[in-house]
Amino acid sequence: MGKNCCRLIVMSRFRWLVTTLVPQSVNLSRPGQAPRTKDTLAVEIAGIAGLQGQPVDVTVEWYVNGQLRLALNVPGVSAPAVIAPFDLAQPGNGDVGDEIKAVVTPNGRPPIVAPPVTVENSPPQVTRMPVTGYQANEDGIYWFLVGQRATIEVYVQDDDLAPGQGNDSLRLEIQGEKPPTQDGWDISDYDRTTGKFVVKGTIADHGDPEQPTKFYELNICAKDNYDAGDPPIVLAVTHPNLRRIIVTPPLGLAGSGTATDPYEIKAGAGRFTFSVRFEGVGFSTRTIPLPGAGGQPIYYSIYDDDPIWDDKILYDVIAYVQYPTPPTARGDWWAESSFELWADSKGRIYSSYGHTGTCCEGVVKELYFYVWWYTGTGWLLPRWDSAVSPVFYVQWIP
Repeated sequence: MGKNCCRLIVMSRFRWLVTTLVPQSVNLSRPGQAPRTKDTLAVEIAGIAGLQGQPVDVTVEWYVNGQLRLALNVPGVSAPAVIAPFDLAQPGNGDVGDEIKAVVTPNGRPPIVAPPVTVENSPPQVTRMPVTGYQANEDGIYWFLVGQRATIEVYVQDDDLAPGQGNDSLRLEIQGEKPPTQDGWDISDYDRTTGKFVVKGTIADHGDPEQPTKFYELNICAKDNYDAGDPPIVLAVTHPNLRRIIVTPPLGLAGSGTATDPYEIKAGAGRFTFSVRFEGVGFSTRTIPLPGAGGQPIYYSIYDDDPIWDDKILYDVIAYVQYPTPPTARGDWWAESSFELWADSKGRIYSSYGHTGTCCEGVVKELYFYVWWYTGTGWLLPRWDSAVSPVFYVQWIP
């Protein structure tokens, strides 16, 4: 009598054993796993011979969901041998959820029927996710400023979307709090030609006046019908924000500008020119909402803090924003300007717009800046305001 022993294996980039040899039976499954749409199934002949030990002709029939898909006649088989490959990547040979079985019939012997197995899902894999339009990429964080256009390309590999594997589809989900945008986030469908999703949005102000920068930890998830895939990404948004004001008095002026040691402005001593430097974050040359002739303008006024009514002594002076080279992740900026103060004989201190009061406050004046700029978004050109008080003190000297 002849001897018939065979088993099936799954082949892809590597050849792996499907199961241990069971005489007179065939099994397609790997222990604990199932074939996928890029795999190639095959029959491994472990032991077979004719009556005289000669090779044996074998017929292998492959069935997909109970329908005969491929029949192969393999002549002259002698063990060991791997025969009758069945490529699941070929259209119609097996999609996710399809049942596959093989019937192996040695010449002159009864057929051996394999129990069916189900083709399992191949989870999508994000191969790369380039981000563009940012201010900087530092420590794995993409830093954006208000007005910059963020573009995230999510490249996804899913073997189940290859030709012939048509019952799967991809979608993109963004989990976690998303950075605000001026016109919403635009998420494209999956493009099978380029193999990617595209996510776009123009960054808007995050709306928290207490912190210049807000961080957004997101999971941008490429998922299929079986809900697989989950790559993380972190974005940071910095809105325009004034961080400090530095006032420098003219050389030789008495005082240090504090409440206990105010700058001394003497009546009749002429005009004193002060320098001022504003420092902040959130601007860049690519995000100027309403540029002036000199670039991004900011506007500042100076008030005298009175108990009853604050006196405006300087009104809407323009200073233009400057940037370091190279630009920083948070969009650091500064603007410089100058203003004049002088005193009259009646206890008042003047600047170009007006003067301090004389009632109820004494000879020491508490001065503060009011700074603003146009944001360029919203209704009727809204603006961002910042009042820093107190900034410095001056004293009228007769």
